[in-house]
Amino acid sequence: MTHKLSAVLISGRPQTAKSRPGLLDFGGAKVAERTVSAYSDFAQVVLVVAGDADGFPKGPNVTVVTVSEDAVVSKQIKAGLDAMDKGNDGFCTGLIDQPLLTAELVNGMAEAFLGGSDKILVPLALRQIGQPAFFRKDLASDFAKLADAETAWSILKSHGNDVAIFDTNETSVLRNIEDMDDYHAMLQIAGHPVPVAAEED
Repeated sequence: MTHKLSAVLISGRPQTAKSRPGLLDFGGAKVAERTVSAYSDFAQVVLVVAGDADGFPKGPNVTVVTVSEDAVVSKQIKAGLDAMDKGNDGFCTGLIDQPLLTAELVNGMAEAFLGGSDKILVPLALRQIGQPAFFRKDLASDFAKLADAETAWSILKSHGNDVAIFDTNETSVLRNIEDMDDYHAMLQIAGHPVPVAAEED
């Protein structure tokens, strides 16, 4: 079943050519490919890539948008929402580098969101709010008003009474790749070999 939702997956913190976790290998596929596969039942996936988009996944339901390498989170989200199919019933925001997410988990969140009446749904694991977070399509206008220093947290705070919680034991909603330690830890969790760094002379 296809969910009438758009997934807006951003690069997150400002990127550099040496810091592109979405292109790292993850069990024979790229991190971004693994992440996108969790949204395979969504009508649209918008990848917001900071910098060059070469190497990022493309497909019939995947739209790739590029922003400058120093684009802050709010600008990345806005760029993704500008490319969103306005005919969908809502959208979620997440990160390109969440390769431990599964389609089963993401679909469960999508179904809970679409089957409920709240404007927002967020996953909660280990008492922490994770990603992706789901929003009704009319909230796109709230994102358009975000200042540069603001993120989706500002939307959650302003609509605190309209937020549903999706409780899960899956810590994949809390994990993305901030550094190589994160990357290696996720490879181990997934049962993939961890690359051994070449020894310096």
